[in-house]
Amino acid sequence: MTDMLPGLAEFEPPQPVEKLSPGVRLTGRRRDEIERGRHPATHQVLRRALDPDDEATCGDCAHLWRKNAGNGHWWKCDLASTRGTDGPDVVKRWPACKLFTPKEDA
Repeated sequence: MTDMLPGLAEFEPPQPVEKLSPGVRLTGRRRDEIERGRHPATHQVLRRALDPDDEATCGDCAHLWRKNAGNGHWWKCDLASTRGTDGPDVVKRWPACKLFTPKEDA
């Protein structure tokens, strides 16, 4: 059979691609955006892209708010809301975007 198809004996089938869950793929996309200097929720430039010494995070920002729903809670940014929705979830440890506003101490 290999006489009729030269080179078939050397053929190696491709390795199967690991299937990632939607959550793992989303985490990877968000990590890639941060590495490119863009905030995953607001799509604004990161402050640390403008000043590498800037260590502000979303957790330090006045625009961060907690949404309580059902059995849990999620962090949201009021600047990332679109079309009447609460916008994407935000991780408090993400680097802050250029729209960062420090929280006022109560």
